[in-house]
Amino acid sequence: MKKFTFYIILIFVSCSGGTDESEVVVPNPDPDPEPTVEAFKKIVSDNYSSNSFKFGATLNYYQLNTNVEELFLKEFTYTTPENSFKQTIVHPEPGVWNWDRVDAFLDFANSKNIEVRAHGPIGPQSSKWAKEDNRTVEELTQLYEEFLIELCKKINNESNVKWMDVVNETIGSNGDWTDRKNGTNLWENPWTQIGENSDGIPLYIIRAFEHAASILHQTYYRQMEGL
Repeated sequence: MKKFTFYIILIFVSCSGGTDESEVVVPNPDPDPEPTVEAFKKIVSDNYSSNSFKFGATLNYYQLNTNVEELFLKEFTYTTPENSFKQTIVHPEPGVWNWDRVDAFLDFANSKNIEVRAHGPIGPQSSKWAKEDNRTVEELTQLYEEFLIELCKKINNESNVKWMDVVNETIGSNGDWTDRKNGTNLWENPWTQIGENSDGIPLYIIRAFEHAASILHQTYYRQMEGL
């Protein structure tokens, strides 16, 4: 494996008082030097196969069409959109759909030839509707299945969407399954109350992958903490 060596140059500027008579001013021989730092995009393409090594960054919806997007395009060819594909944005409650952010990222990916890992998983970042304590198992099941199936159908024929996170953050820092909590203002996972199988695995995880795999080719489990 090839290794990269990064050099950090620290420049210290004296701010002490006193006379400046003893200072010697050395003129800059090249007042406008050409940049010599290579873009990450080039370093990766020169050293790794694009088929086996992906190097990118996240973008959120409000960074599209800004200088952040310009910087991203100089450095990367792969992104995972932040939050815009999630249930709380796309399908916050029954009968309500909002594909604006998804469409914006699909347009961005197609126009700039950017590979996308869709991050619209079933997990704790759910809508307040789903967190309400009076939700039944049947209501919760219908909501997340509707969302997941429609999202899979939405991106299935998008050539630049290569992967999808199906479930996310199912395990807490204590090693237990993330679970529901009272009220709607806490970080919680309402989907675990749908039930578990005989091995103690939450049913929403199993069914989510079954639904996604019936439509998509590459699906993933994502975990931020607790492992």
